[in-house]
Amino acid sequence: MQIVFGSHPFEPRKPDPAFESEYAAAVAAGLDVAIVSIESLFEERNPQRAVRWIVASQTAASAIYRGWMLSESDYASLGAALNKVNIELINSPQQYAACHYLPQSYAIIERNTARSTWFETKSAPTDSQLSTALAPFGEAAVIVKDYVKSQKHYWSTACFIPCAADLEHAKKVVGEFMKLQGSNLNSGLVFREFVELESAGKHGKSGMPISREVRLFFLRGKRLLCTDYWNAAIELPSEEDLRPFDALAKQIPSNFFSMDLAKRKNGAWMIMELGDGQVAGLPEGLDPAEFYAALKSATS
Repeated sequence: MQIVFGSHPFEPRKPDPAFESEYAAAVAAGLDVAIVSIESLFEERNPQRAVRWIVASQTAASAIYRGWMLSESDYASLGAALNKVNIELINSPQQYAACHYLPQSYAIIERNTARSTWFETKSAPTDSQLSTALAPFGEAAVIVKDYVKSQKHYWSTACFIPCAADLEHAKKVVGEFMKLQGSNLNSGLVFREFVELESAGKHGKSGMPISREVRLFFLRGKRLLCTDYWNAAIELPSEEDLRPFDALAKQIPSNFFSMDLAKRKNGAWMIMELGDGQVAGLPEGLDPAEFYAALKSATS
């Protein structure tokens, strides 16, 4: 298994500074590493140039990309370029999208996650679009996000809507969310019912309420590890708690993905979201050495 890292913007033969510790941990774990030029992929729109430093493999090889989030089309372009040097990313473009975009996985996790609605848009939604999307929630509180990310660190102004029936306030929150997302808006808008979770305090910078939450990584249907999401020194879920999610993971059409769980106030664990494992960040409390040692062990 090879780990392919995105490049440093000014020193393209080195990993992006945000992934330097991961790169070092992967090397220390004995994994093969390579660099791809993200600038060539994004700015030059030249996927083949992006992989120019990778020596073609004599036999078919598998790889995991670790870097910033990619759109489905950019991921497909990177995968096609790597295929030409006999390297195949662990997830196909369809598998990448299955966990990267919430609507694609919702049908599988619906019974284990917050009620959600969504619609595609690239511009400010109409009152009719908002009203239709919010109607199923009645007067419940909801959060807004795009198909991939929220603005949770701007909790009260660009994420949390206290009453779904208050269309005017919802428009303000959605408007601020879209302003912050700008050209990075992913596909459309998603509204999710706000669920009362077991508190782990508040975020030190944004004041956002944080919950007892964990991130799991799954590799080829098996749990790789489970770690505290917020580095809040919480008690991790028991093996009995995790058993239903281990079973559900086998239904997810992806070879490598993350699953975020949070504990409701009633004591039940629920899925917050899925993510493609290649672009899911390592939580602050997870030592990259532990992550890459687990990957090495699972792929040897």
